[in-house]
Amino acid sequence: MRCENCKHIHSCKDQCMNLPKGKTCGDCALFEKCKIFLGQRLQKENTKCDFEPIKFVEAKNETN
Repeated sequence: MRCENCKHIHSCKDQCMNLPKGKTCGDCALFEKCKIFLGQRLQKENTKCDFEPIKFVEAKNETN
């Protein structure tokens, strides 16, 4: 959810940073770019985005 679409408008930022249910940073298409900025702090198993507004974009599965 994007904060601008939230009915609580910036009163629950911690909750708004949660990734979609069942998703982790490792599922995000931007994981490698974020890792450059955040370094060791960013782990694939994280369930909250460290960027505000949330930057999560689900990575597409490449099946060949």
